[in-house]
Amino acid sequence: MNYRTITMQEAHERFDLYWIDTPDPGADRWYTDAAEIRLFEGDVHIPGDFKQEYLGSNADGVNIIVGGNLIVEGHCERDSDGTNFMLVAGSVKAHAVSVAGGAYVTVKGNLEADLLYGLNGEESRLWVAGDVHAGVIYSDYFMMAFDKSVQGLVFGTKEYVKAKNIAIAFADEEASLHPGILDNHGDLDLEKALLFLEQGKDITK
Repeated sequence: MNYRTITMQEAHERFDLYWIDTPDPGADRWYTDAAEIRLFEGDVHIPGDFKQEYLGSNADGVNIIVGGNLIVEGHCERDSDGTNFMLVAGSVKAHAVSVAGGAYVTVKGNLEADLLYGLNGEESRLWVAGDVHAGVIYSDYFMMAFDKSVQGLVFGTKEYVKAKNIAIAFADEEASLHPGILDNHGDLDLEKALLFLEQGKDITK
């Protein structure tokens, strides 16, 4: 996957970034060349997983912009101990999409996945401007914002899932999810769910 490093100025000029796309606009790091931004031009197709370690040893300091659509045949992961962002100018399609920690993820098109999962992101969020079609949508204290239609079973922390002019009905984990992907407390276990998907198993009942 080829990319080039761009400045925050170019990112703003080309992709119309604004406060919802980048974390903490008051912080100098987001408006200087000190923040590394990797631009992947056009559509990006990844035959396997797109995980954090794919970005190298300094992954927490890397921001990503995909200039077109992002297709991941496996697990698309954005997990950060620090604060960074990933922006996809087009749509995202993957078996699983997970966002955790201090990562901000913006999808300006649609998002399609078997599993959409957010974990421990009280200071960050996932925003999808287009339609969302996912088998399971799960927020574990992670802010998710949806602008258009949402199709899928929704679970988790209700106050962290927001949708414009859409009433979202939350489902019950034990009643709707396969027992093999639940932990001892009856909550979704991400690693178990990913294993089920890798094996071609259905994570719902």
